[in-house]
Order: sequence, then structure tokens, then C-alpha cells
Amino acid sequence: MEDKNIFSSVTASFKNRRFVGGAYQTVFAIFVIAAAVIVNLIFSSLNISVDITDDNKYSIHEETKQMLSEMKDDVTLYYLKVTNDDIEIFDKILGQFKKYGKKLNIVEKDPVLNPKFAKQYTDLDINSHSIIVVNEKTGKSKYIDYEELLVIEYGINYNTYQYEANVVGVDIEGQINSAIAYVSGAKMPKLYEVSGHGETALGTTAKESLTKSMITYDTVKTLQEDIPSDCDTLVINLPRFDFTKDEADKINEYLDNGGHLFINLDYESQSFANLTGLLEKYGLKLTQSLVTETDRNYYFGDYSSIIPIVYNTKYTSSVYEKDGLIMAPYSAGFLQDAEKKDSVTKTVLMASSASSLAKSIDNSNFREAEEGDEEGSFDLGVIVKDSSNNACIAAFASLGLFDQRLLSEPSFANYMFFSSVISTLANIDEIYVAVPSVSIVETSRLSLTEAEALTYGILLMLVIPIILIAIGVIILVVRNNDSRKKNMRAKEDRNEEKE
Repeated sequence: MEDKNIFSSVTASFKNRRFVGGAYQTVFAIFVIAAAVIVNLIFSSLNISVDITDDNKYSIHEETKQMLSEMKDDVTLYYLKVTNDDIEIFDKILGQFKKYGKKLNIVEKDPVLNPKFAKQYTDLDINSHSIIVVNEKTGKSKYIDYEELLVIEYGINYNTYQYEANVVGVDIEGQINSAIAYVSGAKMPKLYEVSGHGETALGTTAKESLTKSMITYDTVKTLQEDIPSDCDTLVINLPRFDFTKDEADKINEYLDNGGHLFINLDYESQSFANLTGLLEKYGLKLTQSLVTETDRNYYFGDYSSIIPIVYNTKYTSSVYEKDGLIMAPYSAGFLQDAEKKDSVTKTVLMASSASSLAKSIDNSNFREAEEGDEEGSFDLGVIVKDSSNNACIAAFASLGLFDQRLLSEPSFANYMFFSSVISTLANIDEIYVAVPSVSIVETSRLSLTEAEALTYGILLMLVIPIILIAIGVIILVVRNNDSRKKNMRAKEDRNEEKE
């Protein structure tokens, strides 16, 4: 009888709620583990990998994939590295090039085992993890040293008070793209940057973009020199003084002969009669003051740090298709209804919102319209073309749009915007793409407009805590009710036993 009771007790234990729940959880856990193993085996057998890093540091850009698909000549990329001396990010990015480059062959060469191999392509001393790109049809080659593939910042180590170099990123994709374009015989346009009026010279990052885009560059002082005949694009960036009438005539003549001009002014440039007169000939009339935003969706931090509306054009598609944010701080605008010749067509690249204001210099309330302010949308970046002489002008008016700091900031698309506009303006039709470097510093940045920051702030500080408190209260009430019911049932059972 006792054995039967024990058996019944054991059998009952397999039927109680606690055992059934535990069994379910165990079976579910086994199923999840088995599914994970099967998925991992499938991905491994098919050589599938997914880049889940926040900035896709192990992936290549869509523009690079398109460039690789359009290659005409067979190209070999020699990766010079000592056997088993692997660098993960190098291997993964080169793996991406191998995956998408049907005409690109990647070969590893150990410089220790093959000390004379690189000498047929370069006389420089070879560093491990350097790259040689060779066009197999023409024999044209390009050597990329290991240090060129790194992004290095210099600063003081306050522990040792020594000036040190720190590797903060890699530029593997951009350098390989440039080398492929070079060995493929890409056209190398010439850009001249005007100086002599207090201009802000293009910074290091902008010039790196030009180099990757196979654009050579030099300077010209238009006050003393004529514009060179080999100038494909003339750049004027933030002059502090007006040009003379003679200089304006030189630029007019250059444009009349089909020249291309990239010009960036600021909100104080409206007083430059000769320079603005040159632009007004093509329907580009500056606002008389600084443009500010009143719509929280279109500014970052303060009202003059504008996040413009970007339109989908061939100059901006790389930014538009990725929903990239551009910052255009301290901008003037171009009036949208300015008169222009019938032969001139205008393409708006970006503009302020309909709620923006062109503030009078004497007015200090950037938030609200005051007497003398202009209201409405203003063009912040435009391309104008004149069919009568084939002239083309890319015009902007922002103090910080092409600033070194913003071009180097991965949270904004200013770099991609600059690269796309300047290369398209330079009439580059060959296969190439300039892409920004990738940071390897483990930081996490999030760029939000003022409206987005306010929305997320309310969610995090108010809505989510209220929901969590409400859930907690509901759980507490339900548990109290369950406990009360159990106590009542237990009391009823005891009463029944007494009876």
C-alpha cells in the first residue's frame, strides 16, 4: 500500500503545473539552441555573414558595389601580409571586395617569403598589410602603403606628456577605390582653388576626397593671374573680401567658355557687389541676412544650425537614398523667385523649410519673425546651368557646410555630399567612388534634430517610466487578488474539514 502511494505521488508530480511549466521551458530552450546551431551551420556552409556593427564598419558602400560591377578590365589586388598575421577589419573588407568584384582577383603575398615580388611595382620599402593594385590588361599599377590605409590622429598623452600618434580609423575601401580608378585609366580633372581674398582653404578631409575622386588640385590668384586653360572646376570658398571688377570679368569669361564654378559664400557676402553681381547674372540672388529655422525638425542645437531638406538629384542621390542628414550652419539663402535668363536652368539640391526666416542683422530673436525679416523656404544649395554657353555653377552660402570638422563627422553626410557634388561638377564619368573612412574607436553617436531629441526625451523621461509604473501596479494588484483568492479557498477548505 505504501509503495502504491509513493508511485501515485511520483506520477502526480509529473502532472502538476510546476513540472509542466518547467518541461515546456526546457523543450523550448532545446528548440532555440537547435535552431541556432542549424542557422549557424547554414550560414557557415554558404559563407554568409551579416555586419551588425552600428556603422557597418565591415561592409562596403553600395556605390563601391556598383563600381565593382561596372569594371571592364581584369584587376588583381595583391595583399602583402606575413602569413597568419591577420587584421580582422582588413580581412573582412577585402572579403567584401572579393564577393562583389567579378573582375577583381585578390591574391595574398607574403613579403618575407617573396621579398622581390613588390619591386616590380614600386621602389619604396614595403610594409606588411600594404596593397598593390594592378590592371592585368595595361599593366598599370598603384601601391598603397599600410599607413595610407589608416586614419591617424596626433595628440598629447597626458600620462606621459608625449606627442603620440593614435590609429582611430581605417580608409581601406576609399584607398582601394581610388587605386582601381587610377589603374583603370580614369580621367583626372584639374581643380583650381582661388586665393587672395581671405578665402578659407579646403581642409585635409576635403582634399582627401578630391584625391580619392582622381581630381588634381592647385591654387590660382585671380588678382595676378588668368584662370589656367586646364581648369575643369574653379573653387571659391568663403572669401572675406570682394573681387575686383577685373577678376569678376575673368570669371565671367571663364564661364562664357563653358567653365564650371563651385562657390560657397556666407551671410555677410551679400555686400560683395562684384561677386554677387556675377551670380545674379545666373539667377542666384542672396538673402540679405542669416537664415534660421523655427521648425524643430530642421535644426540641430540652435536655430542657425540648419538640417536642410535634401532633394533627390544626380548630385545628391548618395545622400538622399540613405536618408543622410546634412548640417548647414550659419547659412544665407538664395531667393527662389530671383530672375534669370531663359537659357538658365536651376536644380535645387537642398533648401530650408517653409517655416524658416531670413533674419535682419539688426534683429536678435532667431525664434520669431520681426520687422524686416523674410519668411519662407530658401534655397541653400543649387546647381545652375546655362545652355547658351555650357556654364555650370554649384552655389552655396554656409559658413560651416564644408568645414573640416563637419566633413570629418560620421554622424552627418556632409562628406558624401561634398564628394558627390564636386566630382559630378568636374564631369567625372569613369568608374570610381569616394567614400569616407571608418572609425575603429568604440564610440556611439546619435545625431537628432531638435524635434527628434524632444520626442525621444519625452519617451525616455516620461512615457516609458509611466508605462513601467502602470505595469508594476497592475502586476501588484493581480498578485494581491490571486493571494486573496488563495487565502479564501484555503479558509473554505479548512471550514469544510471541520464540518
